[in-house]
Amino acid sequence: MRVHSRFFVFLCLAVVLATARQTISAGDSVVTQTAEKVSFCQLLAHPETYSGRVVVTTVHLYMFKEGVSLRSPDCDKKAVWLLIESTSGPGMPELSRRISPHPFYARHPLVATLTGILDPNHYDEALRRKRAVFKVIAARDISQPRKSRDGDKVVPNADLRGVLKNPSKYAGKTITVVARISFTKEGGFIWSPDCSKRLVRLIIDLKDESGTAGGFLAALRRHGLSDHPDMAKLTGVYVTDYFDDIRNRHYPVFRVTGAAQVTRSRNVERP
Repeated sequence: MRVHSRFFVFLCLAVVLATARQTISAGDSVVTQTAEKVSFCQLLAHPETYSGRVVVTTVHLYMFKEGVSLRSPDCDKKAVWLLIESTSGPGMPELSRRISPHPFYARHPLVATLTGILDPNHYDEALRRKRAVFKVIAARDISQPRKSRDGDKVVPNADLRGVLKNPSKYAGKTITVVARISFTKEGGFIWSPDCSKRLVRLIIDLKDESGTAGGFLAALRRHGLSDHPDMAKLTGVYVTDYFDDIRNRHYPVFRVTGAAQVTRSRNVERP
């Protein structure tokens, strides 16, 4: 008799859990269908208006070690962090699958239409501070356009000192420079002995990590914080006003897409 009673209780619990899952899934679908459509730039321009409201917006997703940053080419200086609120909502399994293997700050970001809630004052326990997040409950139209967001502007060769003296001339263009690469606890930087006090933060976004590019990565890992910096001919995009969500400030960066002629300085050199 006790066995039958326990089985009956277990069966009731299973039915309740199944019903709860169906209710949550159905709720996500209903919310998705009734959510207000708004542009991402408008959402960030008026956070007080949309805070706590379920909206649908199309964004570009950039992967960082700290998380996934949501941006738009129309207002690239503004961003919020992705927070997955529901893994069972429409399109969420695919979004999670596409995010996991995606390279950090890829040249071709993911693009998706997301349904969720903006929380401009979310408290991040890991960082111990508040930061704006978009709590996603559904996703659709997930793709990865192959067109570079930097266009086809190319300057074959440039002098790093000249780039730093006239940054507006090279902003957003693909250039090739010869530079030293040094690392600190803050990250990697490129610099030139001709202007050693002016550093440009390095973001590595290699198209192909084999061959010379692979050797470049191996050299960086091997030498790390050494006083004998690596030297290389680097191809990439110079960004004059990159916004760092973690440090909450702007600074120039060089996003490397290719490397050649990788050597190591025999002398002790510090920027």
